[in-house]
Amino acid sequence: LIPSDASRLQLTFYNFCGSASVEMDGRSFTKLCKDCKLVGKTFPVKEADIIFSKVVVPGQRRISFEQFERALELVADKSGADLEGLREAVATAHGPAFVGTQMENVRLHDDKSTY
Repeated sequence: LIPSDASRLQLTFYNFCGSASVEMDGRSFTKLCKDCKLVGKTFPVKEADIIFSKVVVPGQRRISFEQFERALELVADKSGADLEGLREAVATAHGPAFVGTQMENVRLHDDKSTY
């Protein structure tokens, strides 16, 4: 079965939350915005932090899925994007993209003929 748009969106939300939590923190929300390519000229990274602070309950540090949906509405308003297109872009991102530094070859370590 192909999951519906809402359940795919919920699955992406939980993937960005992490394995030990069912709520999203500000860092994860910003990473979601970057990984889904929502960040651009009309929507800079600092706006993601501002929107997160608008939807989070005062005194809390994490948002629920319902608050996340409200945050997506605010992102769509701020960036001028279509809400359904934005939800689809987030739903197609299956989880956070992990990008690391690639190590270069070290001659004295990797070249077995120098041993």
